[in-house]
Amino acid sequence: MKKIYQYKSLWIISAIPVFILYCWLNWGLLPNLAIVHLEDSGEPIPKSGYLLVHKNGSRLDGHRVIETFERGWSGVAASWPYHLSGIMIGLLPGMIISELSRRIYEKATSEAQAEAEKVKNEARVTESAADHRLRSAKKMEDHASEQLDAAARQHKENQKMRMEFEGMKCLHEGKLKNAESTANELKKARNKIRRLEDKISRMEEENPIDWP
Repeated sequence: MKKIYQYKSLWIISAIPVFILYCWLNWGLLPNLAIVHLEDSGEPIPKSGYLLVHKNGSRLDGHRVIETFERGWSGVAASWPYHLSGIMIGLLPGMIISELSRRIYEKATSEAQAEAEKVKNEARVTESAADHRLRSAKKMEDHASEQLDAAARQHKENQKMRMEFEGMKCLHEGKLKNAESTANELKKARNKIRRLEDKISRMEEENPIDWP
């Protein structure tokens, strides 16, 4: 229902300018507009009919006999040869201008398409180069990440080996200290034995033993 109302409103809005134009033509312009066809020059003044005269004061300088006289809508109908001539006169330049415009448009369109294709190809090349750079950057990033992971693993292994070496160092240092302590004790024991041997030797010298 709403769509039908819109169509009616559109029809009324379109009909109003047409009605105004018709009224202006019918009562404003066409009553004072006429199409006349003149007889050849030199025709005598008829007893009745339309006559176009030229007066200079009270003197008649010339006249033309009007063969046909059409006014109003009949004048519009009678003016079709003039309209056709105007159309034909305007048609040829219009066709030429239209053809030139078409050629200019086709040339501009072809140039625009070529330029667009060129820009498109350049964009493809740029996009391909950008993709290549992105892939290269991704490979470099992956390689760097692998190197970092390897370095982290190596660092972890180094830390582990360092801790093992530290443990082994502590163990060897403990053993070395024990060995040094044992060597000192052995040295002391040897010195003590030597002193005892010296003491025994002196006692034997002072108190010799007679064996039977």
